[in-house]
Amino acid sequence: MDFRELAVALLRKIYQRRAQKNRQLTVKGETEQQQEPLEIVKQHGGRPRAEIDQEELWRLNQEGFSNVQIGKKMGVGEATVRRRLKEYKEQHTKF
Repeated sequence: MDFRELAVALLRKIYQRRAQKNRQLTVKGETEQQQEPLEIVKQHGGRPRAEIDQEELWRLNQEGFSNVQIGKKMGVGEATVRRRLKEYKEQHTKF
């Protein structure tokens, strides 16, 4: 196993444990539903990109959840939520 494969395996385990921990959290008094572990997508160098459901992300944002709350609910960081919301808005405002 080379370094890249080892790093991807380690990150996958970290994301799975984070998602598992976040399933136990409560956001806005609402118990979270069971989520599948985050899928890791390989890219050209750097950290692998965690795939999250854009529609769910947008729905939670529209319901008034903060980026931190959304991140906890989806098993990602606040900065990831902020970037993905920006990407989502850019994709859906192009004519």
